[in-house]
Amino acid sequence: MADTSHTADHRVDGWPIKVSIASVVVLSMLLLAVSVIGMGWIGARQSLLEAASRTARDAGLLITEKSHRMLEPAQATLRLLTSTSLVNAKNLDERLTRLRTLSDVLEANALISAVYVGYGDGSFFLVRSLDLPQVRERFKAPPRSNFLVQSVEVDKHGKRVGQYLFFNANRKLVEARAQPDYQFDPRTRPWFDAASKTSAAAFTQPYVFFSTQQVGLTLSQASVEGDAIFGIDVVLDELASNLSALRTTPNAQLALVDSKGLVLAYPDMGRVLIQGDNRFDFQTIDKLGVPSLTALNARTEEDGKVISFDVGGDEWLGVALPCCSCRWDGLRVLPLGAT
Repeated sequence: MADTSHTADHRVDGWPIKVSIASVVVLSMLLLAVSVIGMGWIGARQSLLEAASRTARDAGLLITEKSHRMLEPAQATLRLLTSTSLVNAKNLDERLTRLRTLSDVLEANALISAVYVGYGDGSFFLVRSLDLPQVRERFKAPPRSNFLVQSVEVDKHGKRVGQYLFFNANRKLVEARAQPDYQFDPRTRPWFDAASKTSAAAFTQPYVFFSTQQVGLTLSQASVEGDAIFGIDVVLDELASNLSALRTTPNAQLALVDSKGLVLAYPDMGRVLIQGDNRFDFQTIDKLGVPSLTALNARTEEDGKVISFDVGGDEWLGVALPCCSCRWDGLRVLPLGAT
C-alpha cells in the first residue's frame, strides 16, 4: 500500500498549503490596499469639505469687513458735510466756494467716485474726479482737467440751467460748458427720497454707476434743516478682486449674489455687467453661464452646510453662506470647487 501521509501534510481540503498561505497573504494585501485607498479618499474628501467651508466663511468675513471699511469713512464724511455752508448755498457761485472741500474728499478716499448735494427746489451740485479714462471720455474732459462739477440751477422762473465746469489740480477753472440738456432733478432719485425720511444715513442697494461702469452704492443724509440732501457714491469693485484672490484652485468658483439672484461680485466682472438703455444692470446667477453656481444657489434650504452635488457628470462641493452686512440684506456668498 502506498504511503499518502506525506501528501496529506501538504494539502488542506485539496489546496496545497503554500498556495493557501499565498492566497491569504494576497487577499490580506488587497484588503489592506482597499482600506488605505478608501481611508485616503475619505480623508481627501473631508479635506475638500473643510476647505470649502473655510473658504466660504473667509469670503463672508472678508466681504463683511470690507463693506465696513469702505462705508464707515464715507459715512463719517457725510455727517461732516451736512454741517457745511453748502446747506444754505443759494446759487452756483456760493456752492463753488466749497469746491476744495468736496474735491479733497475725493482725493482722500479712492473708493469715493462722486460727492454731491441736492436741494428742495431741484438744484444740484456734484463734484467728481476725472482720473478714470472712461469718465474723461464720457464727459469729453479737456486736457489738464482733474475735477468736474456738474451743476443744475433753478432760476426764479423755475427754469433749469445745466452746466459742466472743469477744474485742474489747483482748483482753477479750465473750462465752463453750458449743458442745456443736463436737466437732472435730484428729487426724483431714490437716494434723495430715502434720506428725506430719516435723520440717519440712508444706503441704496448696490448698483452699477453708468458714468464709470463701477459697482457701488450711494450713501445719503439730510441736513439738520432737511432742505439739502448730501450724497456720496462709494465704489465696491474691490469686493470682486478679493473674491478672485480667495479661489483655492483654478476650477473653484465664488460669487456674491443678492436676494433676487443678481450677481454683485464675481472674479470676472465682464460677464456680470449688462448694458441696457442708458444704464447698466447685473446679470442673474442663472444666466451667468456657470451651472454649478446656479445649482448651488438653488439649494437655499441647505445654507451654511457644505454639500456635494452633481452637475453634468462632475461632482462639486459647495456652501452658501449669508453675508452679514449691516448695510443691506439678502446677500449670500457662494464658494465651490470640483472634487
